[in-house]
Amino acid sequence: MLIRPAQLADAPSLSAIYNWASAQPALNLVTWQESVEDRENWLKDLEAQGYPVFVAEEDGEVLGWAAYFQFVTPAIYYGTAEDSIYIAPEAQGKGVGSALMEALMEHAEGNDYVRTMITYIVDENYGSIALHMKFGFEETGRMPNIHTKGDKRLGLVHLQRDFDRS
Repeated sequence: MLIRPAQLADAPSLSAIYNWASAQPALNLVTWQESVEDRENWLKDLEAQGYPVFVAEEDGEVLGWAAYFQFVTPAIYYGTAEDSIYIAPEAQGKGVGSALMEALMEHAEGNDYVRTMITYIVDENYGSIALHMKFGFEETGRMPNIHTKGDKRLGLVHLQRDFDRS
């Protein structure tokens, strides 16, 4: 498996993986589908801002992707980034998430701007919660029953990792 920076040509795969996850009842709160053009614009925006997007590839097929980016307003949340990771259904449980998180955390360690990384994960997405905890994230809060997806109530778990910049 190869972990590499994402390219615009990866946008269809990134979008397909994201759209699959957004259609699942308990993987995230998203209820919409995105276009390839949406994902291309997202890649361009993150590149212009200096944030990474990594893909896991095997035999020319994208198995998953991970990124981090500015959390909300930089002037208020200076030094705080939010991460996002999505794995294709056929690649789950095969180490793809760990390989992507390792690349993401290594990049963040080398980025002096990032002092804290956060993520919000659906409370029933146990695999993603465990993956983040494996990479030093700690649970810092819960927001139960804040969203309805389909006919199911879901909550969010807030996880955070601080980077030692002393």
